[in-house]
Amino acid sequence: VDSNRFQSSTAFVQAFFYVGNVVGSAVGQFLVSYTGVANNLTVLFYISWAFTTSGLVVYLTFLPPPVHEPPPSAFHVIRTQGLRAAIKELNCLYERPIVMIWSCW
Repeated sequence: VDSNRFQSSTAFVQAFFYVGNVVGSAVGQFLVSYTGVANNLTVLFYISWAFTTSGLVVYLTFLPPPVHEPPPSAFHVIRTQGLRAAIKELNCLYERPIVMIWSCW
């Protein structure tokens, strides 16, 4: 996602997440209140499982290509350049305080 569209894209994803929670809760409550599902929770499980699986399929179908090349793994750096280079690389990744805070989160 372009940096100038990052906020709107993030808001779009979060909005659909919360709308999905509200709709799922409403459908579940409707099924429990107005059908015989309340006596058989297995049906609710399979409905939830179906919607979760369909969400995974949609996610995998519309997954965008990566914008940036991922950094090399620590094991790759250790194997190819040595432990000292790996420690230096990790220090570079976590030198900004905001990155350290998000990593602890």
